[in-house]
Amino acid sequence: MEEKREKITQELPTEEFFTSRGKRIIRLSVNTLPFLYNNVYVVVADDGIFLIDMGFMSNLESFKEKFEKYISQKYSVSLEDVKGIFVTHAHIDHFGGLYNFLQLYPKTEIYVHEIDSKAVERFHEVLIYAKHYLSIFLIRAGLDEKSVQDYILMYSASKEFLKSVKITKALQDGDFLYGFKVIHTPGHSPGHICLILDDVIFTGDHILPYITPHQFPESIMRYTGVGHYINSLEKVREEIIRNKISFGLPAHYSIIEDVAKRIDEIKEHHNARFRKILDLCSEPKTILELTREIFPDAKKYQFLLAIDEVGAHVEYLWDRGYLGIDNIKEYLENDDVPARWVKVRDL
Repeated sequence: MEEKREKITQELPTEEFFTSRGKRIIRLSVNTLPFLYNNVYVVVADDGIFLIDMGFMSNLESFKEKFEKYISQKYSVSLEDVKGIFVTHAHIDHFGGLYNFLQLYPKTEIYVHEIDSKAVERFHEVLIYAKHYLSIFLIRAGLDEKSVQDYILMYSASKEFLKSVKITKALQDGDFLYGFKVIHTPGHSPGHICLILDDVIFTGDHILPYITPHQFPESIMRYTGVGHYINSLEKVREEIIRNKISFGLPAHYSIIEDVAKRIDEIKEHHNARFRKILDLCSEPKTILELTREIFPDAKKYQFLLAIDEVGAHVEYLWDRGYLGIDNIKEYLENDDVPARWVKVRDL
């Protein structure tokens, strides 16, 4: 599988899928950020044409050309015929292209879960919030002030120029809209949703075929964290059984042929990470020290993702009593002292 699988930096061929009731889905692979490709799904349904996500693109020309070539010429529809766009979650590679799209096609409806709606409608407010609590997390993780400033600049770099848009409808868990069932799956993002259409599930970033999605500690942003994420995996498993799901279509990479099996693999990945952290914390460790041991090769932005990931797992273990804070008095009395985490119970 390692040799055959595609890369997240690789453009995928356009591919067509069908639901059990004959609805047509076309995957368009779009370059959203440097070294990143996203899947934008075009759904030809009974109620109209819908898009799943709209990637962060400085202009729409390449997307328009691809749509014209693979959709318009074949099905005699144009981007003006797109009734609505479902945003799986409010990360910039999934909704960053909305502003430019709406400048050209202002009648298009935009749907996003209510918890992520503020990020789509007031992105810079949410960015300021996230930067504030990310700074606190990094200091408490063990980074010095200069490193914290550098990583905050790195985190903000690609986000400062994004323009917000008004949404048409804030979605809630269990909503049905134009044949799509909305499943709220917080964890990777507070308002992440998966969408069920007949026997197909659009998994966004919640379930990916080869990697696990990035986890933020909930101390940075509510409704993230590993606890919410694992609960959401179980929720999706129940929906797969209830709706007799045939396959999943993720926001990156190709089709997930057995979504339930992939859920099991992801859960085992997180359990292995928990065990690794507990083993390392036989002696007290800061989150920074744990990150350097678990991800020794992570540099620059990859290091920022790594320390978030470790922090989210430490938070999960602390919340459930597996880890304790060895220097609790000093930690609580000083805002710039990192916690030293120590194992108090086996998993």
